[in-house]
Amino acid sequence: MGVRMPQLLKLRIFAFFATSWILWNYGTVQCHEEDGETPKFITRSQTLRVVIGETVTLPCQVDRLGDYVLLWKRGNSVLSAGDMKITRDNRVELVDGFNLEIKKVRPLDGGDYVCQMSTLVPEEIHHTLEIMVPPSVRSDNNHLTISKGDQVTLSCRGSGNPVPTITWSRRNNLLPRGEQSVDGNTYGIQKADRHSAGVYLCSANNGVGTPVTTSIEVRVQYPPEIDVEGSWLHSGEGQEAILACVVHADPPTTKVKWYKDVMILDESGRLLMETRGSRHSLIIRNVQPSDFGNYSCEADNKLGRSRKHIELSGRPNRAVFRSDPIGRMRDAFNVTWSVESYSVVEEFRLSYRKKHANETHDQPGQWHDVVIPSSEGSYYDQRTTLTRGLSPASKTHWKSYHIRNLEAGVMYEAKVVAKNKYGWAQQSDLFQFNTRTSDHYPYESSPQHDVIAGSLPTEVRDMRITSPTSFAVSVHSSVASVVISLLLPVSLVLFASRAATT
Repeated sequence: MGVRMPQLLKLRIFAFFATSWILWNYGTVQCHEEDGETPKFITRSQTLRVVIGETVTLPCQVDRLGDYVLLWKRGNSVLSAGDMKITRDNRVELVDGFNLEIKKVRPLDGGDYVCQMSTLVPEEIHHTLEIMVPPSVRSDNNHLTISKGDQVTLSCRGSGNPVPTITWSRRNNLLPRGEQSVDGNTYGIQKADRHSAGVYLCSANNGVGTPVTTSIEVRVQYPPEIDVEGSWLHSGEGQEAILACVVHADPPTTKVKWYKDVMILDESGRLLMETRGSRHSLIIRNVQPSDFGNYSCEADNKLGRSRKHIELSGRPNRAVFRSDPIGRMRDAFNVTWSVESYSVVEEFRLSYRKKHANETHDQPGQWHDVVIPSSEGSYYDQRTTLTRGLSPASKTHWKSYHIRNLEAGVMYEAKVVAKNKYGWAQQSDLFQFNTRTSDHYPYESSPQHDVIAGSLPTEVRDMRITSPTSFAVSVHSSVASVVISLLLPVSLVLFASRAATT
């Protein structure tokens, strides 16, 4: 108490003199008002927004102030009277007359400020000060481990003035439901799987300063999941085949096992096992007929086990149609396809039918089947490919067949399957083609039978070529006709000259 009494005494003396000064000025105010010299505010009430830590000036300009006194108040507290500062806050000053300046504003400085004029009926203006605070954001857990199938809600809290908007995204990836970003204080993951794992970003933005971000790393634990690059792989004798499985697992799998049928495989002279990241490969060198069959890769971790199967086969790959779907004839169509097979293709089975049996029913017509020996009109093209583990020496077999007795202006569909010594390949995709309403050729006759020239381009279209022999005959006939047409007049002239001489 002995320490505080002098301070209390000073405050009471200060309040006494300040009150006396105000009352003295109040009496002067009455005299001025009776003389009709009433001051007026130039400044209007306003709302000022300022970022925390900055300096703000609250204006208060008066016309014909004279001996009147201006008071700055905040709530019940008087900050200044006239040019006398009453508040003990060192950040508050009067500048350029009676403007109130606040330095290094704080959140608690926000609120209403009153500049009051000591007229007989006090006049005043009100300023509202809003302190703008940059956003901040935080989450309770920055690392989260869940199991496959779990449902989890990620949350974070943002603060600032104004209240920031929270936006969710995922680093280097879309969100699990395919969105780029989503607004909200929470983000839910339903039935978590391995695709749900990643670093989730929670960003807060309120337009003050720069947005801020916090991250939550989500780890999803699950039993192994295996993807195969192809469940069916074509190869040939003497070739190299690569069977590959891509294994995903958390915790990671320790080892991948390879089987042929039910027999586990180990590395040997012709069998190699290779691992690069999550890709596990079985490499079979110098493939033999006994190597064809069913293979499987198996992976496990503490949560479970998984297996995927791959068939290694010498049968041909599926055929691919190469023809233009728009024909050039009204009653026929030259259809071309290619197929990959290391072994010689023995025959093809081509099937075709009308897409719609008639104009009134949407049902297709009946299939017409043609068995075509590969020796007729085929040629081989040595292609370079690495598709599905094939070595760079896969033979591409080309074939063309001329379908006759078709209807004009009708849509047909076709399918084809190839056979080699190991069996029939899988059926090709359906190919749709159209005949024309009239022939697109300058000749009236149609090709007599199918043919493929030994140097056809990749994209083979309907052509008016019958066969190498027929083509040669037609060329020779045309040349002969030209020679005869040139020599005939000369022969007639010579014959006439000899007759005249005789």
